[in-house]
Amino acid sequence: VVAVEPDAAAHGPLLRNRASHNANFHVLKGTVSEQPLTLSAHLGYGTRTSSLSDRKAIRRAAKGDSTDQAVRVLPNVQVEEVEKALGGPITAVLIDCEGCIGSVVSHERLMRSVELVLIEQDYIECTDYGHWHAELRRMGFRRVWHAADSFCSADASTCGIYHSAWERRRPQEKRRASWRCEAYKRHKGYTDEQL
Repeated sequence: VVAVEPDAAAHGPLLRNRASHNANFHVLKGTVSEQPLTLSAHLGYGTRTSSLSDRKAIRRAAKGDSTDQAVRVLPNVQVEEVEKALGGPITAVLIDCEGCIGSVVSHERLMRSVELVLIEQDYIECTDYGHWHAELRRMGFRRVWHAADSFCSADASTCGIYHSAWERRRPQEKRRASWRCEAYKRHKGYTDEQL
């Protein structure tokens, strides 16, 4: 598992969280993209990446200024580099990046091997999720789960954040056997502490 985090302000908390929960995942401090991206403050919440093809972002990055914080060019790696480090293809993605769904779903090289897509559907005022859902269906995915975020309030639908899971099974592939947690633990010889 690789967590891709472009925002340097989130690196410390992410690494502390990983250590406090004894979690086993790698952190890529930057982006995975076919082209370099910039990072800037966004809507008073977190940050947002932008393509360097955006002329305004290029000018802000060159000047090192913006209205909220400096816009900067992010460290960037190619999908092939990540797969080489992992020793195999990327088969699942979690998209939680304030409107970046297009840069993930449109990345043909990445999406060739992906079988599972998990999406946090926020930033709804600027993202046409219906369009991207249709694109996922065109690519052979089907939505297998959809729920309103329960963090916002008692009526989560009012905050407008949803989560969904999309699965792709290619016709020639048989469905993998699902393991129940206890059976998987016994099969692998894991202890409770290891899971």
